[in-house]
Amino acid sequence: MKEVRLIEAEIVNYQNDLRTNIQKTQMKEYVEIGEELMGDFYKEWENRFKVDEEEALIKIQDLQIEHEE
Repeated sequence: MKEVRLIEAEIVNYQNDLRTNIQKTQMKEYVEIGEELMGDFYKEWENRFKVDEEEALIKIQDLQIEHEE
């Protein structure tokens, strides 16, 4: 009976180690996915702001030309 308890204890330890490894792997994957999504988000908004800035500069130039006339 003592051997069975030792085997059960080893199984429990192995399961805990396995859960820990799985959790670490999944967390690493989630972090990588999150970083990817944040990178895409920043790139998209950077491009939007660049376009908005260019449009605003064109409008300012048009208004300056219109005002000079």
